[in-house]
Amino acid sequence: MSISPKRIFNRLRPAVIIDHGTTITKYAFCKDPLNVSQTYTLFKVPRDIVSMEHWELAENAVHAENLTVDEDIKLISPLEKKVITNAPLISKLWNIMFFNILKIAPSRRPILLLLSIRTSAYIQLELITHLFEDFDFATVGILYNELANLFATNKSTGVIVDLGDGGISIVPFYNGFVVKHAIWYLPITGFNLDEYFCKLLNEKGYSFNCKRDLSEIRKIRETYVYVTPNPDKEAKLYDTLGPKLEKIAYASKDREIKLGRERYLAGEIFFNPSLMNISSVPLDEAIIESIESCLVSTRPELYKNIILTGGLARIKGIADRIAEEIKRKKGVSDVSIITPRDPYVISITGGFMACRKREFLEYWILREEFEKNKTRVLEKIDKLSLFE
Repeated sequence: MSISPKRIFNRLRPAVIIDHGTTITKYAFCKDPLNVSQTYTLFKVPRDIVSMEHWELAENAVHAENLTVDEDIKLISPLEKKVITNAPLISKLWNIMFFNILKIAPSRRPILLLLSIRTSAYIQLELITHLFEDFDFATVGILYNELANLFATNKSTGVIVDLGDGGISIVPFYNGFVVKHAIWYLPITGFNLDEYFCKLLNEKGYSFNCKRDLSEIRKIRETYVYVTPNPDKEAKLYDTLGPKLEKIAYASKDREIKLGRERYLAGEIFFNPSLMNISSVPLDEAIIESIESCLVSTRPELYKNIILTGGLARIKGIADRIAEEIKRKKGVSDVSIITPRDPYVISITGGFMACRKREFLEYWILREEFEKNKTRVLEKIDKLSLFE
């Protein structure tokens, strides 16, 4: 006789929720979802070492960004285009997280893994196998990251636009169900934004190394860069009041940096990717194409529920600019761009909300069930939708 997930949960400790990004992994416990911690997803890899046994996790931002120019060391992420592609490397990361960082006993906890909706069935199976066989978790939950983001906004219809270091994903939902044929991925990354900002500073006369100084550049960018709703109008404003609009930032060794129009020019990479020779349609056009490939009757509601998530969603003005571009190019008057209070950790919030739903219990995977019928487990994951 099989044991129900409910009976198992009654005797387990709170679940751990994990969301892997290309450079950063976020995690929290269900009992305290506001206390979100993070570690790096990147590994330092000696160029002449093939075996993962000697690969080390990047310890900090300096490692994660500055070692990209080291001749003897390269950085590797288990994700490509925001999707896990290297399950053994993720397993190595889990070994560090569970036993060295979290210091938990997996056999006494459930784990909720947030995955991109574009993750292949093969990788999903491999990840679940590692969690059961290598770490002995009591039960495993899989929730699509984009669905968790939607869940956290208390909406069942909307377009999740996730902007992060690994690129931009666009995923429309209607009544809780994903419109799979309308999913988009754009290779415009956080690193592209930082590199373009660095390039603009160097064109102004500064001498930053756009790889070695990336950590420094990113800190300045996160504080001062914004997106303007009207670049032409902003350019004229700087032509007239340039010096009065300048901001002062400080780089290492108290070096003073005067920031002018590059503050808004950097964000233009989202709307003109060719500025960094990126082969991609602009962000606003991709959102339009995604929505326009959905049923005609659903489009008005989708345009009114465009939800920005991810670290880059925190850039000031980006929501207003997207709305203006869509109105101008598509002629849609009722466009609403929603930015949650903290778009960077919203997936963890959505995971917590799912854990509290009774309806989600049937989507947890028990070891016995997984060993008996792996195909059925994948079918169950694929049918995930919002819970009424």
